[in-house]
Order: sequence, then structure tokens, then C-alpha cells
Amino acid sequence: MRILLSNDDGVHAPGIQTLAKALREFADVQVVAPDRNRSGASNSLTLESSLRTFTFENGDIAVQMGTPTDCVYLGVNALMRPRPDIVVSGIKRRAESGG
Repeated sequence: MRILLSNDDGVHAPGIQTLAKALREFADVQVVAPDRNRSGASNSLTLESSLRTFTFENGDIAVQMGTPTDCVYLGVNALMRPRPDIVVSGIKRRAESGG
């Protein structure tokens, strides 16, 4: 099974790293996440500027100035070949506060 793992807390957030470690016990996992915390970016998609990616030694990919939606879009359509079987998001650092 091929899993694309993303989040909105950023590629270095403890939650995504913990989840990636657990999922890698039974699946091929590619982490594609924002290079920084982008909580609250909702379904924003970058259309007016180019996005850049950075691949770390462990294979995780950070999308520089990217939103969570950008990360999933790029992961599914450009960065994972063949495409992932499933997209997983999490683990959340803390509950979102909203109205």
C-alpha cells in the first residue's frame, strides 16, 4: 500500500513524524507537508506563484510556503509515482479552535 501523509502543522511536527513511523511498519509512506505551521489555511490552493519543494535525507518533502492543499495536490499529481492508494492527514498537535 502506498500512503501520502500530510498535515497542516508542518513537516517537522511531532504528530506527523510519529504517524509516519507507525505507518511505515506496513506501508510505503511519502510525507509531503508544509515547511512550516499552516494551521488555519483551510482549503487554500496557491495559484499566483510557483511552489518549491525540499527533500530531506529521510525522503520527507517540504513544500516551501505551501498550504496543506498544495501539499496533497502536489503529492498526488506530481511527487508520488505511482500515485498513492490513500491520503492520510494528521496527527493534530492540538484541537483547532473555531466558530
